Amino acid sequence: MEKKVCNKWTNEEIEKLKELFPYKSNDELVEYFNGRSKNSIINKANKLGLKKAELKAKEGFCTCKKCNRELPWNSQYYPKMKNEKNPRKICRECNPKYGNFLKDDFKERVHWSKEEEELFISRYPYYTNEELREKFYPNLTDKQLSEKAYGLGVSYKNEETYWRARKQQSAKMSIIMTGKEVSEETRRKLSEKRKQQYKDGTWIPSWLGRVPSKEEREKLSKRVKGLWSGKNNPRYKNPLKGKDNPNWNGGITYIYVALRENIKDWKVKSMELCNYKCAFTGRKFDEVHHIFPFNKIVDLSLKELELDLKSNLGEYSEDDRIAIINKVKEKHAEYGLGICLSKEIHKLFHSKYSFVNFTVDDFKVFIEDYFNGKYDDELEDRLKSINSSMNLEEVKKLASFYYA
Repeated sequence: MEKKVCNKWTNEEIEKLKELFPYKSNDELVEYFNGRSKNSIINKANKLGLKKAELKAKEGFCTCKKCNRELPWNSQYYPKMKNEKNPRKICRECNPKYGNFLKDDFKERVHWSKEEEELFISRYPYYTNEELREKFYPNLTDKQLSEKAYGLGVSYKNEETYWRARKQQSAKMSIIMTGKEVSEETRRKLSEKRKQQYKDGTWIPSWLGRVPSKEEREKLSKRVKGLWSGKNNPRYKNPLKGKDNPNWNGGITYIYVALRENIKDWKVKSMELCNYKCAFTGRKFDEVHHIFPFNKIVDLSLKELELDLKSNLGEYSEDDRIAIINKVKEKHAEYGLGICLSKEIHKLFHSKYSFVNFTVDDFKVFIEDYFNGKYDDELEDRLKSINSSMNLEEVKKLASFYYA
């Protein structure tokens, strides 16, 4: 490996450096001392104790320390320091990181005084950012206002100002989005995002918990007034009665209602069995649940009597009516008593297993799931399994007919 040869300074070079260094820029010195780097020249000058001369420029001008040019002393040529009134003494052209050299539209950043900050703190909660820009700070953006407020610890608006800002934003978005075509891909992404928010429980409707003002209530009332009256009612235009209802089952509601009126003894015995309490919670009950579906009991009764299902009990002859009622009572005795439930738990069961197509095994699974806490998130605290005075074995005992 070759040993690097040190290029020593000659006496002539040293004398010339002493003469030129105070008045020449470093770049000019590099050109003069051909073969020597800028660092070499600066290090040698420091060892010799040499300093740049303070060149006095004429009034209103400043000599750049790097290029030695006499330039106007303003923000177009020199940047201001944060805590100094005077600009730096290196021009914008010599130091590119300063930028904005000779730009006429450039405005130097103005630092806030304590009085200005206190005034800003007093204004911010009561004006929207748009109002602040219009009235007080035309040269600042919404983002700059928000960042300044955050830095001062007042990044909040009072409730009235918050909703006023939302209204202003809605008006802007309405103008922007009017007539704009949204692609199918964008629609799909928006739909997926909203569905995920529903699943996660993170989506909060904009009106949730908000009390509308008197003016808003009047506008809403005026807008919907007469919308559902008379022939304008959607149910009048497209009635969902009878055969037009998707739940239509041949008009058999009336026969079921009539037959339920004739099983009161079965209901009383079921209530006595449960001690007039909800079998799941041990609290007040509301309804008696058929563990074996009521509609299946009716179907089996008519099948044994070799009769067709009709919409009204009055459509049968008197003898057939009596036979149907007695057979339904007989089948209730055959398939065991019901069980008392609160309306919330009764509704929960049918929402999971339907109102007509459930089975005895479905109810057994529902009992297990309830006492394992599967439905606690869907019920009020008083109805949760952890707050129940009953237990799994007690409920099985009440429904022992179906566990035999």
